[in-house]
This record gives sequence, structure tokens and C-alpha cells, in this order.
Amino acid sequence: MQYSFNYGYLKKFKESNKLTKKDLLEALGTADGFTLGKWLDGKSPVHITALLRICNYYQICLSDFFIDEDGLAADFAPKAPLDETPTLPTDFGNEEVRKKGIVETKITERKITSAAQLAAVERGLARREEQLVRNGKIHEAATLDSNNIDELRIKLEHSELLRKIEADYNKRIADLTDRFDDERKRLLAIIEKLQAE
Repeated sequence: MQYSFNYGYLKKFKESNKLTKKDLLEALGTADGFTLGKWLDGKSPVHITALLRICNYYQICLSDFFIDEDGLAADFAPKAPLDETPTLPTDFGNEEVRKKGIVETKITERKITSAAQLAAVERGLARREEQLVRNGKIHEAATLDSNNIDELRIKLEHSELLRKIEADYNKRIADLTDRFDDERKRLLAIIEKLQAE
């Protein structure tokens, strides 16, 4: 069997979940919009660490990013690694390696900043729950996933509140700056008038 990268999947996933580039960049833990644009335009395949991070963040099956030789969705499941298999490069702590874009692929905390992103994560968690049910591992995971969804909702509400507070703060700063500038101009005009006399 031969597999190919599905260059259109990331863009299709983004559009079907109404995600923004910012949402995807947050999921990736980066600000590199140029590379993300190339991935979305199908100009280059997603780097494997970024691919894993997106899959882990949104609970997408890795096989969704691949097609078989007939152009059909790939149907494969990676084998479980041995216990001693490293999940990061051996020199991951090296600052030079981290500058090259090697990132941790495990998601320990999701920064949810939009309703579309929350919905995509919820759908991914629901898919994960279905998978756990099929595999008979649902007991503890169901509670964990519903707690995660509640936690994500709280974080979304919190981030919306923080954005509102930040917008209000920025508006106040702009107003104060304008008033300060006006007062400064008025005082300079008075000084110039006094100096002229």
C-alpha cells in the first residue's frame, strides 16, 4: 500500500470548523503565519511535529492527513511504541534545536480564544470519547473529557472577558493620550503667547 499526504485536509478542516489562522497558530504554539499559509495553500506538507500537535490539540486522527494510492482516505493505525521510545529528540533542551521549530507535540493545556476553536476541540473530544467507547476504555475518560469541556468553556468565557477588559483599557489609554495631547497643545500655545509678549 502506498500513501500520500492529503494537502487539502488542513484547509478543509479549518473551513469546516470555521477556524481562523490565529486559532491554528495557537494550537500549534507558534506565530509563524507564513509557514501555516503554505500548508493551507497546499504548497508544502505539514511538518510532522506540527501535524502531531494539530492532531493532539483537536483530537484528529493522524490518518485523516493521508490518502492511499486510490485517492481514498487512509485507514491505518500506528503501533503503540515501546515504553523506552523517546517522544522528543534527545537534544530537545538545547536552545538551538528549539529555535529550529522543534516543539513538544503533547498538549498539556489548550488556549481557547474563539467559539469556533472551542467547538472544534469539543468535536475532537467527542470523537475521542467514541474511540474510547469502541475500545472499552470509557470509564475514567468520560469524566475526564466532560471536565475538559467544562474547563474549556470557562477558559473561553474568561478569555472573552479579558479581551473586553483589554479593549476597554486600550480605549481609555487612547482617550487619555488624546486629552493629554490636547492639553499639551493648549499649554504650549499659552507659553508661546506669553513669550511673544
